[in-house]
Amino acid sequence: MDYYDFDETDFKFDFDFDIDTDNLNKTRIHIPKWKRPTAIKYSNAQKLARDIQLNAATNYFVIVSGNFIFGDFIEALVERHRLKVTEMYISTLGMSDNNVDSIKNLLLDFGVEKINLIISHYFFGVERHNLIKYMIEEYAGLNIGVAVAGSHTKICLIKTPELTLVMDGSANLSSSANLENFSLRNDAELYKFNADWMRTVMENYTVIKGREQTTDFKNNNDNRTTKIWEKIGGDD
Repeated sequence: MDYYDFDETDFKFDFDFDIDTDNLNKTRIHIPKWKRPTAIKYSNAQKLARDIQLNAATNYFVIVSGNFIFGDFIEALVERHRLKVTEMYISTLGMSDNNVDSIKNLLLDFGVEKINLIISHYFFGVERHNLIKYMIEEYAGLNIGVAVAGSHTKICLIKTPELTLVMDGSANLSSSANLENFSLRNDAELYKFNADWMRTVMENYTVIKGREQTTDFKNNNDNRTTKIWEKIGGDD
């Protein structure tokens, strides 16, 4: 076998380099401490919630089938483990009427204190006269805020006195005909990183305030990617 002699070329590789930490600090990035996740496959949301172990070392990577309903998993996880949730953040590209009901149940039946929901600009446009109206009716008087953003993120943050759970992946709240994935971990630093930018989105782009029973559709303006990126302090 012949080997190529790079010493004979006119260019060199230099692997001794420094990371530009000043520039890195301007970028919205979180580098978590590495923990090997437990990798599992599930098709049933309630069964997964039953089999998940929640503790300081919780770290799962999950592949789910097309009939897995992520919104049902969130509800089942809170119910199964009797979580005393002080705040919850959810971002999703889309959702169903059953998901709307499930989020309401989290407050009324399972004592979640506050839910911040971020839905996509696309979903709002398609469902403004359907599910958005349903949300306004169902969330009236409840501590639920709904913001609209040019976002494709699928994240759920759950905070309790003992846990700071972060779930993220490809799965929306509703089911799909596709294989999906998500991770679930207990990570205070990662929770804070995501809660910070999601809180900023809620402060600037909330269109439904359930507790106040008010809507402000003007907050659906200037909420596409570039504007949001500036708001959350993304790099130039």
